[in-house]
Parts: sequence; structure tokens; C-alpha cells
Amino acid sequence: LLAQVRAADRITLRTSTSVVSLDSDNWAALMDEAGLTKLRARSVVMATGCYEHPAVFRNNDLPGVMLGSGARRLMHLYGVRPFTRGVVLAANPEAYRTALDLRAAGVEVAEVADLRPDGEPSRLGAETEACGIAVSKGWGVYEALPASGNGSVCGVRLCPVRPDGNPASG
Repeated sequence: LLAQVRAADRITLRTSTSVVSLDSDNWAALMDEAGLTKLRARSVVMATGCYEHPAVFRNNDLPGVMLGSGARRLMHLYGVRPFTRGVVLAANPEAYRTALDLRAAGVEVAEVADLRPDGEPSRLGAETEACGIAVSKGWGVYEALPASGNGSVCGVRLCPVRPDGNPASG
């Protein structure tokens, strides 16, 4: 599909461009490495993608608990290792990509806790396990454990997840 788009005479492909403003009558301000471009579109399709929701568990607001996209942004955009050791809570393939990216950045990934009972069926799941990262299928984070003194995370308590998505008792 990408080759067809690139070959089309009536399509200009701008992969590193962001729409920074969309005004009345479909006037759009586009920003890329070349600068600002104003464009009037005949029609506009909003394809905003998806976004992560923070997981709900006890102490999920401690410093050190973060979304996978935040950790990946720190590593890929700023070259910052977000922490030295961590646990990844998974419910989709992106979590496994995050675990692999963390490992490549020198972070010790202690475990991937996958809420799904069957885990990740794609190559990302197999690759994660093949590189020695422990994967607990059907498990979630029950709580983050605070470190004494600075209030950051010193560990997590995992628990099995029931089929209805709630933590298993005990």
C-alpha cells in the first residue's frame, strides 16, 4: 500500500509532518523539518490512533510507575534509561515491545505480567521469552511497593487475574 501511495501522482506523502492547527474551512498548519506550511484540504480524516490508559492498582501514583509509551519516549527520543530494573504489565503486543526495548537499553526486566491468560501469541511474545525475560500469563500487578524514605518503587506485588479481569482473592 505504501508503494502505491508513493507512486500516486495526486498524493504527497509527508511522513515527518505534524498538523499543529486545523482551523475553519479545513485550513491546516503543517510543521516539519522544512518549517511551517499552510494547506487547505478539501476534506480531512482524523486518524488519532490510540493511547494508553494507566493501570489501576494500589500505589500506581508512586514515582517510578509509568506508562510504557513514556518509558519508550525517554529511551528513544532522549536517550535516557528510565530505571535500572522493572516489571512490565502487559495486555497487548506493545508491552512486549516495551520489555524488549527496555532490555536493549540496559534495563533489567524482572518480569512481564500479562493480564491475558494465553499471553502474547505474536513473535514479540516468543522473542521476549527467548531472551530470558520471565512472562507470567494471567497475572497482573496488585500493588506497587514504596521504598522507605524517597517514596519511589522498590517492588511490585503480583497476583493472578480471574476471567472477569479482577484480582484473584488470596
